[in-house]
Amino acid sequence: MAAKVQAMNAIAPTPDVRQHILDVAHPLLLRKGFTGVGLAEVLAAAKVPKGSFYHYFGSKEAFGEAVLEAYFTDYLGRVDTLLTQRRAPRRSG
Repeated sequence: MAAKVQAMNAIAPTPDVRQHILDVAHPLLLRKGFTGVGLAEVLAAAKVPKGSFYHYFGSKEAFGEAVLEAYFTDYLGRVDTLLTQRRAPRRSG
């Protein structure tokens, strides 16, 4: 029983393939634009099979929406952090 529990604890968490695809595609899209990057290029760079892509994104357009969503989520988070830092009350003394 202890060996089984130890083996279960030794299993590494599965990497987030969807996020990995987005992360790898980001610099490609910045360089070449959305229409200039083919799925084959993204998949080769991410080292994932085509089936994995379609598991996470139904189409290239759905992938584009996910790219934009990830970008704006990150951007708005950064803006919020900056605005929160500026609103912090200053101590006088």
